[in-house]
Amino acid sequence: MKKQHILRQVISSFIAFVMSLLLFILTMGACLSVTVFHRDFVLDTLEKAGFYDKTVNTVLDNMKALPGGVPAELFDDLIDANLVRKDIINSVTAAFSGDSAYRLDLQPLKDSLMARFTDYAANNGLAISEESKANLQTLVDTCADVYRDQVTIPFIDTFGQIRLMFSKGYTVGMVIIVLLCALLALFLMSIRRYKHRGVRFLVYSFSCAALMTAALPAFVLINRAYERIHLSPQYVYDSFVSLVSSSMYAMLIGAAILLLLALALLPVVRLLKKAEIRKEKAAKAKEEH
Repeated sequence: MKKQHILRQVISSFIAFVMSLLLFILTMGACLSVTVFHRDFVLDTLEKAGFYDKTVNTVLDNMKALPGGVPAELFDDLIDANLVRKDIINSVTAAFSGDSAYRLDLQPLKDSLMARFTDYAANNGLAISEESKANLQTLVDTCADVYRDQVTIPFIDTFGQIRLMFSKGYTVGMVIIVLLCALLALFLMSIRRYKHRGVRFLVYSFSCAALMTAALPAFVLINRAYERIHLSPQYVYDSFVSLVSSSMYAMLIGAAILLLLALALLPVVRLLKKAEIRKEKAAKAKEEH
């Protein structure tokens, strides 16, 4: 009997440990899927940071600072937040869907710029020589490059590539993990004579998974190494920091949910234990009679 008890304890401990690892993976995957690996979450974060309006200002300021002898007022109202929003949404969508063929269409912007330059020259009686046309085209191309650089978010491609690797087996993986956890829990309960002890091992699993899930985000938020990454301009940096910190807090929430589940099982342990004690007393009383 003692050997069987020890064997059951070893098997139960192993099952509880495996379940804690599976719950950890399940929680981390769920948290990442609704934060940095979710297109709408990323876009909402950019919206809250005022990313689009700030990008417009940065683009126009950079264009006006370019050498070329073109009056700065020609760039006024060249682009707006709606255009920037549309192009950023398209680029984020392409990055998260793995559309490697997507390219930002800069031709309308180039045409608008060239029209502004030539109209200005015509209205002010300025002749445009072949050399001037070439210089203007160079300026137009440079302005288009400035726009493309600002609406291309540097960390989005990295998030997109990781998300593609992550999403390949995400749904199937999550279903398999849930089924494995259910089967392990059933097996754990089946090998325990006293069911409250089986539930107690489930408490251990949820508690251990909560600690593992909380460890990484707690370390990242305390260390704050992500805040030392150099990104410019400032609003790009702020958006990146917001995305990372939000995902870390989501993981802490996931850890809290696991811990709450563990605490919720404690009354079940007590109820089962009392029921089993009553059952044993009733059985003894029946034998005595």
